[in-house]
This record gives sequence, structure tokens and C-alpha cells, in this order.
Amino acid sequence: MTLEASGLELIEIFIGNTFWVPSNYKESQLHHIFPLPEKYLYLDFRSCHDILFIIFTVLNIIYIIMAITMSKLVEKIMTGAMEEKKEILSRKYVDREGLQEFRDSLQSSLVNIVAGPRRAGKSVFSMLGLDGADFAYLNFDDDRLRQVSNTDDIVEGIVSVYGGTKLIFFDEIQNLSGWELFVNKLHRRGYKLVITGSNSKLLSREMSGALTGRHCLREVFPFSFAEFLKTCSCDYKAGDAMSPEKKGALLNSLRTYMTFGGFPELSQEPVNAKSYLDALFESTLLKDVVTRYKVRFARQLYDLAVYLASNVASEYTFGSLRKNLLFNSTLTVQNYVGFLEETYLFFSLNRFSFKFKEQIRSPRKIYMVDNGYVTSCAFRISPDYGRLLENLVFIELLRRGARPNLELFYYRTRTGKEVDFLVRKGLRPDSLIQVCFLTDDSKTMKRELCSLADAGDELGCRNLSVITFDTEGDDKIDGKAIKLIPIWKWLLSR
Repeated sequence: MTLEASGLELIEIFIGNTFWVPSNYKESQLHHIFPLPEKYLYLDFRSCHDILFIIFTVLNIIYIIMAITMSKLVEKIMTGAMEEKKEILSRKYVDREGLQEFRDSLQSSLVNIVAGPRRAGKSVFSMLGLDGADFAYLNFDDDRLRQVSNTDDIVEGIVSVYGGTKLIFFDEIQNLSGWELFVNKLHRRGYKLVITGSNSKLLSREMSGALTGRHCLREVFPFSFAEFLKTCSCDYKAGDAMSPEKKGALLNSLRTYMTFGGFPELSQEPVNAKSYLDALFESTLLKDVVTRYKVRFARQLYDLAVYLASNVASEYTFGSLRKNLLFNSTLTVQNYVGFLEETYLFFSLNRFSFKFKEQIRSPRKIYMVDNGYVTSCAFRISPDYGRLLENLVFIELLRRGARPNLELFYYRTRTGKEVDFLVRKGLRPDSLIQVCFLTDDSKTMKRELCSLADAGDELGCRNLSVITFDTEGDDKIDGKAIKLIPIWKWLLSR
């Protein structure tokens, strides 16, 4: 008899054609509601032991059926994941920056975490790094995996499909409840693991607790300008001779990149940019914020995200956000901004001060992970190229390893003049960067240069630069040398 047999037949197998019933069964209403076939031998039970025997027998049957069903489900998911892996590796991709360093890190026994915003290319980056190795792959964005409560079923499914490989790639691991304990258990068993996720603080916080330093974190952002140019079949490198036609094509690509950003699918597939970015933005809010953190006021969260996108590169305080968006509580605003930052949608930048208390009390500036989001989601009639340029510089500084509020800040002089970025090395400021799109406006340009010079005096910093759209040269103000660097040259200078 197979497991597809009826429940009654299964009971027949386990207790040998005998069905145990109460002594007054035939006289009770139960006989009419649930009549048993005459072939069963009716035995009276006189004690609780008989009842418990029946209950435990039925529960065991249910457990066996569920275990076999779950095992088959996991095996089916794993088989599908293996086909997905083959399909992903069969395509051609742009070589991502940092790929060789990632491959080198796979030689260690550390758990490799690849984090970044949704659709930034974390999965492909990890796949390309693992290409050529014998590795298992499982994507936890598959909703069916939410039915799996026993992680041993996952291990069993991996072994049944991939054999004895000890290298495993788990995609979007944060969707698995208790994932950090599962990863720790596999790591202790000798498995080498690569995991990706779209929540920076969740991944680092929980991994720090579970693995206590036995992991390394790598962040993957949407395409840099150099990577974006590869999708345009433009092989320009810093220092190459440039004809007027080539420079015109380069500036055209720069405007596209500065406006629509660098999400890989937008760069490589014929899709409508606004529709794609709107859907991705809303999906990130729903999956990574509303669902994960059980946000009750989803509309207020959405309004906050749109407001921040509309005010990129501007200062804010939690109090001003509460007042402008009619929140009841400043703490709620603070929590919501934290959720948005954890999902790599937004970044807050502190004002630099040698006194930490002044840093946390000062207004912060807000930036987004990609200019495409700013263009698509912000409430504006026309693009603000000055803010887009500043946001672009911020994201590139992140790519270069400057961590917000540790090595990267903004600055205000004692007279209130603002400098867009301060990069610190060690305990002292190493460089000051101003961003200016309209360099042909002499009044604006003089203001930016004076702000840099004053800040350089206050901080004792001599590495001063203004990043422009396409103006290059050297300037001096109050005897201080300031470099003017076109954004395209600066982006390609790494």
C-alpha cells in the first residue's frame, strides 16, 4: 500500500484491521456521524492508554506524510535552483569591479557575505566569482521555502541534488527565519558559504552575534560609470586621447547615467526606466520594510521615502520630518528612516566635528543608492542636475571604501559655509570635496571656492577639489590651490 492511501487504510496498516471505539459507539450519535465499515473489529477501550495509543499513531502517520512531502518539495526547489544556476552562468555579463578580490577571499574559511540593494547584481557577482567551482545554489526569494521549518531538510535536499559539495551559495538569506544559526551550524560542519542579502545592518548584526568575526562583508552597488560604459560599448579609459566625437559620446553616456543610474537590468535590457524603478522601489519598501518590520502605517512610510528622495543632498532632522509629514512621534520617524537605510535605499551623512556630541546633534544630509531612484521617485517637474551630481559623487565615494560617518562626512564652517564632502584618514581630514554643476555662474563658483578655502583653513587640510560636470583646471583663492575635476574623469580615475 502506498502513502497515497486513505487515512482509514493507513490506520488499518498500523493497528492491524482493528479500530478502537468507545463502548457506547453503536448507541451514540457518533455511529451516525462517522459510521465505520463492518469489516473492522470493534473493540471497547477501558483506559486512557488506549486513547493515547490511537492519537499517537495518527500523529505519527501525519508526521511521516508531512516529512516525505517536505522532502519532495525541497528536492523539487533544489532541482529548479540548479537549473536557474546553469541558466545564469550561460549568459554574458559585464565584469564587475572587485571580482578578483572576491575570488581570492573564497580561499579562506570565512563566510563571505555579499550585501547591497535589490537588483544591484549581487547574485550574478557571486555566481561569476564562483564560476568554475563545484557549488550548490539556493535562492531564498522562492516563497515555497517559507514552508520549510526544519533546516535539515534543506541540507538533505542539497546533498540529494548536488552530492557531497562543501561549497554553498545562499541567495537573499535574510528571508529564512533563524538564518544566522543555520549558517553557523553549516560553517561548524566544515561548509564554505557565500551568502547574499539586501539588509546591511541585519546581516552584519546577526552574523556578528553568530560567527563572532568569522565572516567578511563585501558590498555590491549598481554599476559604476566605468561598468556602465562597458554596456554602451565605450572602451574609454582615463588618459586616452579623445576626439570631439568620442568626448560627445562620453558626455551623452554620462548624462544618461547621471539621470537613470546604473541598475544592471536597465543598462542591458530594453525596459522602461521609470516603470522598472518605480516597481523596484515599491517592492523594496513592501518586502524589506513593511513586511519584515511589520510597519503599520505603510502610507506614511511611503510618503517619507518620497519626501527624502525629493530632498536628496539636503539637510534634515527627525523633528523637521515629523512636522512636515505630520507624524505623531519623532521616534517613529527615526525608526522608519533607519529601516530605509538598512535596505540600502538611503544613506544619512553626519556633519563632521571633532566632538562626537556635536556630530549627532547636528542636522544630517540624505542620499540615495542610485540616481535612477532620485529621478523616478522624487516629486519634481524637471531633473535637478546639481543634486544628481552630488548624489553621484557620494555613491562613488562609497564604492571607494569611504564609510558614512566613519571616514565620510559633510562640513560647515564656523560662518555657516557648507562643504559637500570631507574624507577622513586616521584622525584628521584628508580631503575636502565640493560639487558644482554650473561652473559658468561666476557668483556660484566663487561661493563654492570660498567655502573650500575657509574649511581648509579651519581643518588644516590642503587637499581641496571641486568636481564639475565638464570643467577642468586649477584655481587659487587666498593663496590656496584648488583643483577643478570633470566628473567623468574623476569617476574613471580609479
